[in-house]
Amino acid sequence: NFIGDSAIDQRVFKIKRLADTLNSLNKKLIVVMAPSKARFYPEFIPDSLRGPIGPCNYDRYADDFARAGIITMDCNKYFAHLRDTCSFPLFAKYGIHWSLYGASFVRDSLLNLIGKVTTKTLPHWDKQFYVSPTPLDTDNDLGDAMNLIFKVKPGPLAYPTYTLPEGVQPVPVRLISIGDSFYWTMITLKIHEALVDDQFWYYNNEVWPARYRPDQNRLTYGDLN
Repeated sequence: NFIGDSAIDQRVFKIKRLADTLNSLNKKLIVVMAPSKARFYPEFIPDSLRGPIGPCNYDRYADDFARAGIITMDCNKYFAHLRDTCSFPLFAKYGIHWSLYGASFVRDSLLNLIGKVTTKTLPHWDKQFYVSPTPLDTDNDLGDAMNLIFKVKPGPLAYPTYTLPEGVQPVPVRLISIGDSFYWTMITLKIHEALVDDQFWYYNNEVWPARYRPDQNRLTYGDLN
Protein backbone atom coordinates (compact mmCIF):
# COMPACT_ATOMS: atom_id res chain seq x y z
CA ASN A 1 0.00 0.00 0.00
CA PHE A 2 2.95 2.33 -0.62
CA ILE A 3 1.47 5.66 -1.69
CA GLY A 4 4.64 6.82 -3.43
CA ASP A 5 7.53 9.16 -2.76
CA SER A 6 5.83 12.18 -4.28
CA ALA A 7 2.69 11.87 -2.13
CA ILE A 8 4.74 11.45 1.06
CA ASP A 9 7.00 14.36 0.15
CA GLN A 10 3.97 16.61 -0.31
CA ARG A 11 2.41 15.59 3.00
CA VAL A 12 5.64 16.01 4.96
CA PHE A 13 6.13 19.43 3.33
CA LYS A 14 2.66 20.50 4.50
CA ILE A 15 3.23 19.14 8.00
CA LYS A 16 6.56 21.01 8.18
CA ARG A 17 4.86 24.24 7.07
CA LEU A 18 2.20 23.71 9.74
CA ALA A 19 4.82 23.02 12.42
CA ASP A 20 6.76 26.16 11.45
CA THR A 21 3.61 28.30 11.49
CA LEU A 22 2.56 26.98 14.90
CA ASN A 23 6.07 27.50 16.24
CA SER A 24 5.93 31.16 15.18
CA LEU A 25 2.76 31.41 17.30
CA ASN A 26 4.53 29.78 20.27
CA LYS A 27 2.65 26.53 19.76
CA LYS A 28 4.21 23.11 19.20
CA LEU A 29 3.32 20.24 16.90
CA ILE A 30 4.22 16.67 17.87
CA VAL A 31 3.69 13.80 15.44
CA VAL A 32 3.08 10.45 17.15
CA MET A 33 3.50 7.39 14.93
CA ALA A 34 1.43 4.54 16.34
CA PRO A 35 3.07 1.09 16.40
CA SER A 36 2.15 -1.70 14.01
CA LYS A 37 1.19 -5.03 15.52
CA ALA A 38 2.31 -6.84 12.34
CA ARG A 39 5.70 -5.09 12.45
CA PHE A 40 6.05 -5.95 16.14
CA TYR A 41 5.14 -9.64 15.67
CA PRO A 42 6.35 -10.57 12.16
CA GLU A 43 7.05 -14.12 13.38
CA PHE A 44 3.30 -14.75 13.59
CA ILE A 45 2.59 -13.87 9.95
CA PRO A 46 2.07 -17.12 7.98
CA ASP A 47 4.50 -17.79 5.16
CA SER A 48 1.54 -17.90 2.76
CA LEU A 49 0.87 -14.22 3.46
CA ARG A 50 4.45 -13.06 3.15
CA GLY A 51 5.48 -11.31 -0.02
CA PRO A 52 8.43 -9.41 -1.38
CA ILE A 53 9.47 -6.48 0.80
CA GLY A 54 9.19 -3.20 -1.05
CA PRO A 55 9.06 0.49 -0.17
CA CYS A 56 7.13 1.22 3.02
CA ASN A 57 5.09 4.28 3.97
CA TYR A 58 6.24 4.11 7.58
CA ASP A 59 9.96 4.04 6.76
CA ARG A 60 9.67 6.97 4.35
CA TYR A 61 7.60 9.05 6.77
CA ALA A 62 9.97 8.35 9.67
CA ASP A 63 13.02 9.30 7.58
CA ASP A 64 11.38 12.43 6.16
CA PHE A 65 10.12 13.64 9.55
CA ALA A 66 13.63 13.32 10.96
CA ARG A 67 15.16 15.05 7.95
CA ALA A 68 12.66 17.92 8.18
CA GLY A 69 13.23 18.38 11.91
CA ILE A 70 9.61 17.61 12.81
CA ILE A 71 9.18 16.65 16.47
CA THR A 72 8.22 12.98 16.31
CA MET A 73 7.51 10.16 18.73
CA ASP A 74 8.07 6.92 16.81
CA CYS A 75 6.25 4.20 18.73
CA ASN A 76 7.43 1.43 16.40
CA LYS A 77 11.02 2.09 17.47
CA TYR A 78 9.95 2.67 21.07
CA PHE A 79 8.11 -0.67 21.32
CA ALA A 80 11.00 -2.49 19.66
CA HIS A 81 13.26 -0.99 22.35
CA LEU A 82 10.88 -2.05 25.15
CA ARG A 83 10.08 -5.52 23.84
CA ASP A 84 12.77 -7.53 25.65
CA THR A 85 12.43 -5.70 28.97
CA CYS A 86 8.65 -5.61 29.57
CA SER A 87 6.97 -8.08 31.89
CA PHE A 88 3.62 -8.06 30.05
CA PRO A 89 2.50 -7.81 26.40
CA LEU A 90 2.71 -4.44 24.67
CA PHE A 91 0.03 -5.77 22.31
CA ALA A 92 -2.75 -7.95 23.70
CA LYS A 93 -3.39 -11.16 21.77
CA TYR A 94 -7.03 -10.27 21.11
CA GLY A 95 -6.61 -6.51 20.84
CA ILE A 96 -6.44 -4.39 17.71
CA HIS A 97 -4.52 -1.54 19.34
CA TRP A 98 -1.60 -1.35 21.72
CA SER A 99 -2.42 -2.93 25.07
CA LEU A 100 -3.31 -0.60 27.91
CA TYR A 101 -0.03 -1.70 29.49
CA GLY A 102 1.88 -0.69 26.37
CA ALA A 103 -0.16 2.50 25.99
CA SER A 104 0.84 3.54 29.50
CA PHE A 105 4.49 3.79 28.42
CA VAL A 106 3.47 5.90 25.43
CA ARG A 107 1.36 8.12 27.69
CA ASP A 108 4.22 8.68 30.14
CA SER A 109 6.77 9.38 27.40
CA LEU A 110 4.41 11.65 25.49
CA LEU A 111 3.74 13.75 28.59
CA ASN A 112 7.48 13.99 29.20
CA LEU A 113 7.92 15.16 25.61
CA ILE A 114 5.10 17.70 25.99
CA GLY A 115 6.77 19.04 29.11
CA LYS A 116 10.09 19.28 27.31
CA VAL A 117 8.85 21.14 24.21
CA THR A 118 6.63 23.51 26.26
CA THR A 119 9.22 23.96 29.04
CA LYS A 120 6.45 23.24 31.56
CA THR A 121 6.94 21.09 34.64
CA LEU A 122 4.24 18.43 34.67
CA PRO A 123 3.26 16.75 37.95
CA HIS A 124 4.32 13.26 38.88
CA TRP A 125 1.53 10.67 38.85
CA ASP A 126 1.55 7.68 41.16
CA LYS A 127 1.43 4.71 38.77
CA GLN A 128 0.41 1.24 39.89
CA PHE A 129 -0.44 -1.95 38.01
CA TYR A 130 -2.93 -4.69 38.69
CA VAL A 131 -2.92 -8.01 36.86
CA SER A 132 -5.97 -9.60 35.23
CA PRO A 133 -6.22 -13.20 33.96
CA THR A 134 -8.51 -12.03 31.15
CA PRO A 135 -8.34 -9.04 28.77
CA LEU A 136 -10.20 -5.88 29.73
CA ASP A 137 -11.43 -2.85 27.80
CA THR A 138 -9.76 -2.39 24.39
CA ASP A 139 -7.44 -5.34 25.02
CA ASN A 140 -10.30 -7.55 23.89
CA ASP A 141 -11.85 -5.47 21.09
CA LEU A 142 -10.88 -8.07 18.49
CA GLY A 143 -11.96 -10.89 20.80
CA ASP A 144 -15.40 -9.29 21.20
CA ALA A 145 -15.74 -8.97 17.44
CA MET A 146 -15.07 -12.70 17.01
CA ASN A 147 -18.37 -13.46 18.82
CA LEU A 148 -17.05 -16.61 20.48
CA ILE A 149 -19.16 -18.82 22.76
CA PHE A 150 -16.42 -19.00 25.39
CA LYS A 151 -14.43 -16.11 26.79
CA VAL A 152 -10.84 -16.00 25.59
CA LYS A 153 -8.09 -16.11 28.22
CA PRO A 154 -4.82 -14.83 26.74
CA GLY A 155 -3.67 -13.33 30.05
CA PRO A 156 -2.18 -12.47 32.36
CA LEU A 157 -2.32 -8.82 31.34
CA ALA A 158 -1.31 -5.78 33.38
CA TYR A 159 -3.45 -2.66 33.76
CA PRO A 160 -2.15 0.70 34.95
CA THR A 161 -3.84 3.10 37.33
CA TYR A 162 -2.80 6.73 37.75
CA THR A 163 -3.37 8.95 40.75
CA LEU A 164 -2.43 12.61 41.09
CA PRO A 165 -1.28 13.90 44.49
CA GLU A 166 -3.87 15.99 46.29
CA GLY A 167 -3.76 19.72 45.66
CA VAL A 168 -2.08 19.53 42.24
CA GLN A 169 -3.09 22.51 40.10
CA PRO A 170 -3.68 22.14 36.34
CA VAL A 171 -0.60 22.94 34.27
CA PRO A 172 -1.15 25.82 31.79
CA VAL A 173 -0.85 23.60 28.73
CA ARG A 174 -3.66 23.39 26.17
CA LEU A 175 -3.56 20.18 24.18
CA ILE A 176 -5.37 19.34 20.93
CA SER A 177 -4.92 15.74 19.82
CA ILE A 178 -5.92 14.72 16.31
CA GLY A 179 -5.98 11.01 15.65
CA ASP A 180 -7.85 7.74 15.38
CA SER A 181 -9.02 5.11 17.86
CA PHE A 182 -5.50 4.56 19.24
CA TYR A 183 -5.92 7.79 21.19
CA TRP A 184 -8.93 6.61 23.22
CA THR A 185 -6.52 4.68 25.44
CA MET A 186 -4.71 7.95 26.21
CA ILE A 187 -7.99 9.37 27.50
CA THR A 188 -8.64 6.20 29.50
CA LEU A 189 -5.20 6.65 31.06
CA LYS A 190 -5.97 10.26 32.08
CA ILE A 191 -3.41 12.00 29.88
CA HIS A 192 -5.52 15.14 30.12
CA GLU A 193 -6.06 15.18 33.88
CA ALA A 194 -3.42 17.74 34.88
CA LEU A 195 -3.78 20.07 31.86
CA VAL A 196 -5.97 23.17 31.81
CA ASP A 197 -7.58 22.09 28.53
CA ASP A 198 -7.54 19.03 26.32
CA GLN A 199 -9.51 18.30 23.16
CA PHE A 200 -9.49 15.15 21.03
CA TRP A 201 -10.48 15.65 17.40
CA TYR A 202 -11.42 12.11 16.41
CA TYR A 203 -10.39 11.61 12.77
CA ASN A 204 -10.15 15.41 12.62
CA ASN A 205 -13.95 15.53 12.78
CA GLU A 206 -15.74 14.77 16.05
CA VAL A 207 -14.69 16.93 19.00
CA TRP A 208 -14.31 15.32 22.43
CA PRO A 209 -15.30 16.06 25.14
CA ALA A 210 -18.57 16.50 23.34
CA ARG A 211 -19.70 20.05 22.67
CA TYR A 212 -23.01 21.15 21.21
CA ARG A 213 -24.27 23.93 18.97
CA PRO A 214 -27.30 26.03 19.97
CA ASP A 215 -29.46 23.63 17.92
CA GLN A 216 -28.17 20.77 20.17
CA ASN A 217 -26.28 19.07 17.34
CA ARG A 218 -22.72 17.92 18.08
CA LEU A 219 -19.91 20.32 17.33
CA THR A 220 -17.40 19.08 14.74
CA TYR A 221 -13.96 20.35 13.82
CA GLY A 222 -15.55 22.33 10.97
CA ASP A 223 -17.71 24.28 13.42
CA LEU A 224 -14.59 25.54 15.22
CA ASN A 225 -13.19 27.32 12.14
